[in-house]
Amino acid sequence: MRPGVQLTGNEYVELNYSCSPTLVEGLGSLTILLNGTPVDSRKTGGKAPQGQWRVTLPLKLFKQGFNELKIVSRQRSTDGPCQDLDNHGNWIRFNEGNRLHLERREPMAFPLYSYPFPFLDTLSTDVVQSRWVIPNGADPSLVSEMLGLASDWGELDRVHGLPIRVGVGTTTPAQNIIIGNIAGQVPPNFGDGPGYLVAYPGDYAGGSRLWITGKTPAGIYAARNTLAYPEMVDQLRGFRASIPGNTIADARPATTRIGTFTFTELGTPVITMNGAFHQHATLTVQRPVRVDLGRDSFINIRFRHSASLNPLRSILTVKVNGVPVSSARLDADNANGGFIKARIPVTELAKNIWQVDLEAYHDLAAVDCSKTYDEVAWTVIEGESSFELNTGQLGGRPYLDAFPYLVGRDGIAPRRSMISLSPNANESQLSLAAVIAARAAQVNRHSFDWDVKFGALPDSKNSSIAIGHYDEVSRFQPIAKQLLVSPQGNGHFAINPKIRVVNDALNGGAILQAIKSPTNEAGVLYVLLGADDAALDRFARLLADPKRSLALTGEAAVLTADGQLITLSTVSDAEVAQNRTTEQDRYTPNMLLIMTSIIVLVLLGIFLVARAFVKRTPKTHGTSA
Repeated sequence: MRPGVQLTGNEYVELNYSCSPTLVEGLGSLTILLNGTPVDSRKTGGKAPQGQWRVTLPLKLFKQGFNELKIVSRQRSTDGPCQDLDNHGNWIRFNEGNRLHLERREPMAFPLYSYPFPFLDTLSTDVVQSRWVIPNGADPSLVSEMLGLASDWGELDRVHGLPIRVGVGTTTPAQNIIIGNIAGQVPPNFGDGPGYLVAYPGDYAGGSRLWITGKTPAGIYAARNTLAYPEMVDQLRGFRASIPGNTIADARPATTRIGTFTFTELGTPVITMNGAFHQHATLTVQRPVRVDLGRDSFINIRFRHSASLNPLRSILTVKVNGVPVSSARLDADNANGGFIKARIPVTELAKNIWQVDLEAYHDLAAVDCSKTYDEVAWTVIEGESSFELNTGQLGGRPYLDAFPYLVGRDGIAPRRSMISLSPNANESQLSLAAVIAARAAQVNRHSFDWDVKFGALPDSKNSSIAIGHYDEVSRFQPIAKQLLVSPQGNGHFAINPKIRVVNDALNGGAILQAIKSPTNEAGVLYVLLGADDAALDRFARLLADPKRSLALTGEAAVLTADGQLITLSTVSDAEVAQNRTTEQDRYTPNMLLIMTSIIVLVLLGIFLVARAFVKRTPKTHGTSA
């Protein structure tokens, strides 16, 4: 909870759950804890009630900042201790309809230090609680600041979809964020700084308002950049602030790339799995974009574990996309430092997303299953664990998984990216661009500054984005041959023969494509084209839906007028299988080195044997008559 937010005392959690009928009556329970303090418990199993359970949350247990609500279940389906750990009949399921109810005492005004609340409210069902406004005829630099703010929100909240709506020229009787100066609504200047932040109270024309403005474009940038850092926002007092022109630039470590990169570089400095029996952790990694990988690619796991584990039945297993790749017994030899080197299977190496599962089984000689044994049974995966990727013949094509993935071949997310819009981009395109900018920060784990072009294609050296309509034929003509679907006007399209889509699916809809960047041999150009504003609005809603957007995959995706999502790829399953076979059978440099060494040794051996044989053969002398 942000500073200044107060609750009314009418807070509760409501659970809708069901239990397996095999649970033993009187031996199971559910407990709810708030910030580590038990709030309520109830029995489970047998004739114990199930369904709706409403628990009041004491006001005194809440605190500023993050609050932890934990639900702990204990259940058994057999009378014997520890006999049903892998019994599929031993379960409790939480159904739809669970909710956390919070009531706040809404103040009439929100000081600057409460930002991003109330404009972004992560405790609300609809987290975006504001409309953004930029002036009529805003130049590209001001649109850049609007997209930068959207990107900052994406980094602040990586969980929720952010359906940001952008208006032009006029505010509405609701909560508004105003970027720049709007005629007749310019806040009074104050202070010496080039940037200004002004918050108006909640009764201002029906909702709170926040101005992000300044004397110069650099001042507006400084004001927006200040809001990107919670530690700086916490220092703002009152409702107005003058912002100096200096800006902040954080270091950006390299992530997925050819070569070796560690879990720490991926943002996971340590993984801890505590407790007896089955423990599990997951790490999801993007395949480097437009990189051809080879089978000499590995995952290197460095770990340590409790010395109390039973070495005969304790093990650590590594899986990639559900496929086991290696394991190690947890014994005294590796308690203080173990190592697993696991080759990434060719079948998984070709995929765009790698889900690495680390599964530990902690067995103890004597155990009471009513206890967790967190202090006794544990395994730690060190941040020095790494991926080791080498080149090969598994081609790296542009793809839509985790769109828009902007990390370059060097593994570094650039500070600036580029987006191009139609010459007369309206509120629909501006809102879509804001949704994409927010999503970019969420999937790349970094915010971005944006260069904006109107009526042209991006010319950035980094991966970039272009948004437009089907009727902009001449604008997209320079890349028409690279597009999988290229609009030709009047409802007609030039369609790559390797994909299967018909005009009827495209007409009235929108298509997102990932193609090789024409300005960067290692980059990607994402092109999003729609039949009209309604089609682009539908695609914006798709991108702002965390669940639906997971279906974006392949090299192109069509969202039809009736909301059907069709994913397309130029490579057939047969071609993928052939590429995997080719790479599997390929002689890698290491293999060639070993084979060459063996051949040299064999030839040397033959030479030495022959030489020794020649030395032992006696010379024959002829006799004279």
